[in-house]
Amino acid sequence: MKRVVIPVADKEGESAKPSLSTPSKQTPVQYEEEDHGDYSGPRRILPEEVMGLIAPSLKIGTVGGVFGMFAGATAGIIRTSTPVTFSIFTGFQWFVLSSSFYGSRQLSLQYLKEKEEPSESEKVKASALAGAFAGTMGGLVRGPKNILPGALMFTLLGAGGQKAVNSYYRRQAENEKFKQEGKGFLASKWSPVTKLSDEDYEAILKEKLLQIEVEMSFIDEEINKVKAQAQAQQAAQKPSEKGEPPSA
Repeated sequence: MKRVVIPVADKEGESAKPSLSTPSKQTPVQYEEEDHGDYSGPRRILPEEVMGLIAPSLKIGTVGGVFGMFAGATAGIIRTSTPVTFSIFTGFQWFVLSSSFYGSRQLSLQYLKEKEEPSESEKVKASALAGAFAGTMGGLVRGPKNILPGALMFTLLGAGGQKAVNSYYRRQAENEKFKQEGKGFLASKWSPVTKLSDEDYEAILKEKLLQIEVEMSFIDEEINKVKAQAQAQQAAQKPSEKGEPPSA
């Protein structure tokens, strides 16, 4: 804002109105600048982090709302006599749940993460908080009695779903690591088959050969025992055969 200093006459009694005939006797007009600080546009009601999440959250909510309308139309045709109303209400619910979950999760990650890439535990916490917020918003849409059950249910769904996603991506990372090392999926702990090297295969063959040799030695002992018993029986039968009279 600028302040204008009104010219004042030099002599007493003269009018304060500037004269056209004696412009040199008038005090020159001075403009003083008032310091109002840095002006950065209109004042924002919400923080910048929240403002940056509104548009993406609305996009995710719109996609969820469209899927919700299709699901509501299908269920409405089967269950109710007003499928259009049921479809619109279901789409609005899905819009509220998906937009509130995405926005609150992204905002929670910004405040919870300690590094550039959030850890698995931080993702689980953020998803649980987002599930609680989304369940609360969904409960408000359906009625005050559904706030607490909705918050609890979506908290568990958010945390459990995030753990499942973390496990899936961890497994994918392990498979990629094995592929880079040339081992592939067979070397993973999730594989029912183990890839053997030539040395391992040779050691297994030697072990099996040793087992076969041991079994063969047991078989040879049994054969020798049978032979010894047969020889003993034959030796016992020979004296009795010598004492018997010859047959006619």
